Amino acid sequence: MIPFPDRLCPLCMGGLVGRAHGAAVCTSCRICAGEARRLWLGLEDTFPAGFDHEAVARLEELGEREQHFWIRERRRLVDRLLGRLQGARGGRWSQALDLGCGAGLMLPLLEARAERVVAMDGHRTLLERAYAASTRAIVVQGDVTNTRLGGGEFALITAFDLLEHVDANALLAEARRLACDGAKLLISVPAFSELWS
Repeated sequence: MIPFPDRLCPLCMGGLVGRAHGAAVCTSCRICAGEARRLWLGLEDTFPAGFDHEAVARLEELGEREQHFWIRERRRLVDRLLGRLQGARGGRWSQALDLGCGAGLMLPLLEARAERVVAMDGHRTLLERAYAASTRAIVVQGDVTNTRLGGGEFALITAFDLLEHVDANALLAEARRLACDGAKLLISVPAFSELWS
């Protein structure tokens, strides 16, 4: 089960050590949360293998322009797809997970359709933007191919424009492990390989 962030570490479910001003640190994972305990960052600012600083800078720039035609139309398409998936099952999802959440541009769509939303990415600066873009998602820095989150918990898992950046088999295996019975997986990739960064 994904723990509530005010009680347990979202990765290993271990106990937390308090710090000044309400911050918390997991002694096992070395992951730290601020006062709100919705944003969990590693104590060390490490980057995943193949980290592309230029791609992250471009994503940050696009994230600042939410009305950019590509961002706007993509969100509309994802919103329609989520509506179809949700309509087919009826009701809200209990828990949704956005793997490779980036700057969190899709988090409001997930928050509107799920009781609980967890978002994960390996990039600290993008996670800080994702936290700001969301109202209640738990945002966690981690490896999307080996999340260490509890298995079989998520009714909806999304991975938008992520597959081309990671080991696809490892990501899909991790998504399968995280999915509960009957879960939905929504994946997008850029239309042309020239768009893959």
